[in-house]
Amino acid sequence: MSNFKLLRVLSLNGYHISTLPKSVGDMKLLRLLDLSRTQIDHLPDMICRLYNLQILLLSHCLYLKKLPSEICNLVNLRRLDVDGTNLEEMPDGIRRMKNIRTLSNFIIGRGKSNQMREFKELVNLQGKLHISRLNNVEDANDVVIAGFKQKEYLEGLVLEWEAPSEQDEKVLDAIEAHKNLKSLTIKGYGGKRLSDWIVGVSPSFNAMVSLRITDCFNCEALPPLGNLPFLRDLELERLDRVESIGEEFYGDIDTPFQSLEKLTIVGMKVLKTWCFPGINVRAAAFQALEDLQIRTCPELTKIPYCFPSLSGLLIESCDNLVKFEIGPNYLTKLSTLMIYNCEALECLPDEFQKATTLRSLFMDGCPNLCATEAFGFPANLRILRIRNCGKMKPFVKTVLPTLTSLTLLELRGFPDITSLDHCLPESIQTLKIWSFPRLKSLTGVLPNLKHLRKLDVEDCPRLRVLARNNLAADLNRSVTLEPESHGGSANRARRLLPQPRLAAASMQYMQALAQSNTLIFSLKLTKAHHALRRPALLLQRRHQLLIRLEAERDSLLVLGALPWGAPELHRVWRAGLEIGRAERVCWCGMTV
Repeated sequence: MSNFKLLRVLSLNGYHISTLPKSVGDMKLLRLLDLSRTQIDHLPDMICRLYNLQILLLSHCLYLKKLPSEICNLVNLRRLDVDGTNLEEMPDGIRRMKNIRTLSNFIIGRGKSNQMREFKELVNLQGKLHISRLNNVEDANDVVIAGFKQKEYLEGLVLEWEAPSEQDEKVLDAIEAHKNLKSLTIKGYGGKRLSDWIVGVSPSFNAMVSLRITDCFNCEALPPLGNLPFLRDLELERLDRVESIGEEFYGDIDTPFQSLEKLTIVGMKVLKTWCFPGINVRAAAFQALEDLQIRTCPELTKIPYCFPSLSGLLIESCDNLVKFEIGPNYLTKLSTLMIYNCEALECLPDEFQKATTLRSLFMDGCPNLCATEAFGFPANLRILRIRNCGKMKPFVKTVLPTLTSLTLLELRGFPDITSLDHCLPESIQTLKIWSFPRLKSLTGVLPNLKHLRKLDVEDCPRLRVLARNNLAADLNRSVTLEPESHGGSANRARRLLPQPRLAAASMQYMQALAQSNTLIFSLKLTKAHHALRRPALLLQRRHQLLIRLEAERDSLLVLGALPWGAPELHRVWRAGLEIGRAERVCWCGMTV
């Protein structure tokens, strides 16, 4: 590299290097140096003599723990990116880099509280700044001197504490970012309250668009965030002492959360109540909210229904939630509803059938959830997944046949169902049936599914036959047979696939399929199959339509027996992925 003294830009991004060539120090005209995603564990001092350097990129250098003490001599530096590194602290003297505009991260060292004062000189800071280890700030006055209130070009701020300290509330108060700030994340903060400046003295002038408050384990209450007029994305995560979301959360304006589009509430261990906004503003609250996610709030018993624009709702691991309402006036735009692991939930909203826009419904791990014929269901539902909801058997028998727009149906974990005859609407195109230990036959089901194109069957140990006659004409390249946990049977595979259909199969069924006329388009190899002696027998006869091959690393011995000289498999090989160190490898070709 000694011949590149006039070089302006040098990128070694992603190279497997741990040291820099000494010749880099001779590139005095270098403007941009990119060492991102390399294995460099230190920067040589010669870097500090590249006085014309304007951009230094070190992101995701995982082994880098320290910067040279003289790096602040790079007074022309405009951008320093150390995101994703393991730096333990920043060197002193950062104030000399007065031209810097973008500083990704600033790590405060232990006993170096006065480093915060150096921000006073960095008047041109813009973009996003992540300040970590704020617990090392011993004097809040150092933060006041930093003058974040004057940094009008700073758009994003991440404030992170590694451990709580007595100074936390004073430090957060002292930051008082400029009103132009659009994105704020507070993580690991140890105070009991959040600072007033987050909402602002005059909220109507607050430009905040995204706010994330996470891992604030001592925080007991939320500020009036409803006052933020431009807030679009709000995430509250693991606030372990917040027991209630009360009326103060909505603020004192007539249209609280008027711009909010996404609200995420996660890991609120003691949150018990979420109050409605006051009667005077209830109809105007959350007018723009489209996506609501509530996860791991085990004590929550009630969810307010005041979301007229809601299109997606996720409720997960809310153990004490017995019932929730959405309200008939707030179902006009709901398109996706997901309910996971709510053990106490007994029923869906009373007027659920009025959700005429609902297209996707996912329910998993709700053992007490029940729906009968008397319970209305949206007729336009297209995708339905029900897993491990044992009391939904009446629904399967009475309501499911009425869902005539259904195209994808997945049923898993129904130990008491022995038959699905006359239960499935003929509109279904994709059918997945898993864990039906007492199901014996699908002969009364499949012939009626005229539009069926894909069928997956797994863990149905008593299932003896899929269909006695030919399956639906469109059911091509679509039958997937997965072995049960206790292993598959060759004879059983022949019974399940009596017709010369195109099939996707596990190697568990290789011998049976080799003796039939079934053509294989998709093959899955697992680590249990690498000892099979003659896997090529099937493929040599049936590989003409093979377009997908999936294998675990331990099964790759089988690949040596494949007829790779065949043109069809050569196409699959060309479209493949390098095996390398991957746990799984998959080749996919174009559909023939």
